[in-house]
Amino acid sequence: MKRIVQIFLGLFLLSSVIFFGNFITTKETKAEQGFSYVANQKYDATSDYFVCGLEDESISGLPVSKYFYAAEKAIDIEVETDKPFIYLSSPCGGTNTNKAFVVRFANPIPSKRFKTIVLSFAYPGSVKPDLNVYNINEISDGSLGDIKETITVSGGEFRDRTLSSELYADSDGYVRSIVFARDPANKPVQNICINGLELRDEQPEEVPVYVDKGDILPDKPTDCGGLFLGWELNGNLYKAKTVSPESGEINALVADFKTDKGASIRLKPTLEETGVRFAAIFDESSFLQCEKYIEEIGVIVMPTDLIGNEDFTDESSGKPAIFLLKRDDELAFNDGKLILRATIKSIKETNYGRYYSARAFLTVKYGDGTTERIFCDYDENYNSRSVYYVATKAYLDEKTDETQKKILSEYLSKVADITVDLTNYTANATETETGINAADSVTLAASDENTITLEIVAYTPFSLIINGKEIREENIISETRTDDRFTIVIRKSVL
Repeated sequence: MKRIVQIFLGLFLLSSVIFFGNFITTKETKAEQGFSYVANQKYDATSDYFVCGLEDESISGLPVSKYFYAAEKAIDIEVETDKPFIYLSSPCGGTNTNKAFVVRFANPIPSKRFKTIVLSFAYPGSVKPDLNVYNINEISDGSLGDIKETITVSGGEFRDRTLSSELYADSDGYVRSIVFARDPANKPVQNICINGLELRDEQPEEVPVYVDKGDILPDKPTDCGGLFLGWELNGNLYKAKTVSPESGEINALVADFKTDKGASIRLKPTLEETGVRFAAIFDESSFLQCEKYIEEIGVIVMPTDLIGNEDFTDESSGKPAIFLLKRDDELAFNDGKLILRATIKSIKETNYGRYYSARAFLTVKYGDGTTERIFCDYDENYNSRSVYYVATKAYLDEKTDETQKKILSEYLSKVADITVDLTNYTANATETETGINAADSVTLAASDENTITLEIVAYTPFSLIINGKEIREENIISETRTDDRFTIVIRKSVL
């Protein structure tokens, strides 16, 4: 592993300026220049492979973020000083946080030799943004082209993310640059850090781990790429950090199983049958590998506001609904995937704007006869949606016909979406994407230190959303109705 103890910023800037704005077109590789590639060699950000520009630029009409070299550490991320990294940022002021950025390689990487490119990413703070990855050769007229892969960047620590070099190679079979852009479903992110580059010509061989009877089994592997279920030993499965009842080689059993991101609308002829639908996805080959240990496949769903500061599990005080596939149930795979769907339906009108959260789990049976429910990662940004949110997305989908839109409009017309500006003392019915809003007009009637009073003209009871946030009953002090006018007093702290 190649390490460089100290970085001279002036050398960075010089090398960056030399390569900035110029893609290398020669087919001559480093090997042909007298330099030997070494498979599985770890190169740091000062190696001959990383090159980044220092100014904004445009590639085939695509605006690209400013990025620059830095050393030692970034905000909230501690880094060993002998591991320099590239620090990518939006322009000053953070106004262009949605721009793509490009990682360039000073020397083209031959994709036939190096099948895998491993980059180490981190994001300052606790957020875990998704980055979509694109082939720079497919960019045209500002369009990024098809998403090749999506990677999740860890918050607060560097984690390796593996990319297939063949997806980013040009017609000559060389990878010269890779384009990254924030997934539109994420909140904007301003800074991304990259520390380390590794090229692999083949997957390294796993080194067997042997334990003796009475040894303490290891903790679960970090960043194992899936849901860790336990350690396999002689045809049995055991929990991490427990006493091994037998001797032999152990292998980590990791399930390719996850809670699907977002939610969809379960659209049926009546509102009673229609609802917000979450899903869990199990890769077929992974399921077959884990099947003998799995007793149940499940998803829990409950209102997001009831989770509070608790860990979101089947034992949460909010009493989540539990959707199950049991061991003896008939299973159907589609395109190599097993999908378990969980739908919340018959939702009250006043809850149309209420967010529900979902989390998938597996019930696993261990060699000592015990069972345990193991939950997938949960992130409110990815795994929480309201029926109003998914109905809006479905209504705007060009594949939705008029009959389906009529059903969806029943949800949309029962949500009063309002914008309140306390600085300018105004309130308005929001111009929604669908053009449908339960609120016909809104007046900010009063405001004091603790409350605001809204007068809303609407023709039916509604779920209330103010400035994009659902207003729950506990934040509504009083509500009165006179004909089509609703007078609502709300706690100001909720805004």
